[in-house]
Amino acid sequence: DSVYTNLSAVVGAAGSDVSLTVARLSALDRVPQVSYWSSSPALSDPTLTHFSRVWPSDKESAALLLESMAQLGPHWHHVAVVHVEGSWGAGYARFLREEETAMCAEIDIAPGTRRGGAT
Repeated sequence: DSVYTNLSAVVGAAGSDVSLTVARLSALDRVPQVSYWSSSPALSDPTLTHFSRVWPSDKESAALLLESMAQLGPHWHHVAVVHVEGSWGAGYARFLREEETAMCAEIDIAPGTRRGGAT
């Protein structure tokens, strides 16, 4: 039997790591899932056929940040990014690292602490 007996839809989770796990399970049983806060680019995987979100992907948010930095002028030569470990912060940081050459800037990225305690 399905884990989702009599289930119409899943709302959540807020965290990308949990949403990714639930999205994989809900796709198996074709149960729609909507996350209100998950932003990891991993959730844009086309195999997650029943997952959707109302919050933009980290990739899209990071692109807007880089665009804003470029518009603020040439004084953004060195930028430090501190993020939590896990798919939530790592996707954002990874995109910034990939795009740093387009900005002609050096971006240092360092994982910070996990939510709720030190790493």
